[in-house]
Amino acid sequence: MNKIKLSVLVLLTWAFLMSGCGKDELEDPVVDYLDKVSIVYAETDESRNMQWPDDILPERFAEYWYQRFAGESSHVWSMEAPHFQFMASPSTYRNYLARSQASLIEISINEIKKITEYKYQVICIIKIAREGRQHEISFSDRWVQVNGDWYHIIRDPIVFPFSAG
Repeated sequence: MNKIKLSVLVLLTWAFLMSGCGKDELEDPVVDYLDKVSIVYAETDESRNMQWPDDILPERFAEYWYQRFAGESSHVWSMEAPHFQFMASPSTYRNYLARSQASLIEISINEIKKITEYKYQVICIIKIAREGRQHEISFSDRWVQVNGDWYHIIRDPIVFPFSAG
């Protein structure tokens, strides 16, 4: 009789663990990337009317750049547009990110442009530190919404020729 009770107890414990009960206690807390990345908005004529399309894109934007400079290539890879993930290998992407090691200081947003209902362009200046020196890089960052989720559109025609479009 004791073997049966022990077997039932083991079976119930296994079922409890496999069912995902208590899962919420083990999940990582939600990270607010907008608190982790210094993002400022330039005072220009274009910036006075700029708006994010929703509350999700600015968080995804901050998450992408925070994780990219943290060297989290697999996390950042998952944020790239689905067509890019299909055409580029994760190892090529990881090597691409590894060659640009620097520390993120600040992102200054000059303009947010609506290209289409599902595609936005963010005109920025990014301040980084590398080898003890600060640098400013102007760039145009693009984002696309696919099935309700926002993805980064990488554009580097030298390393990823298919990304030029």
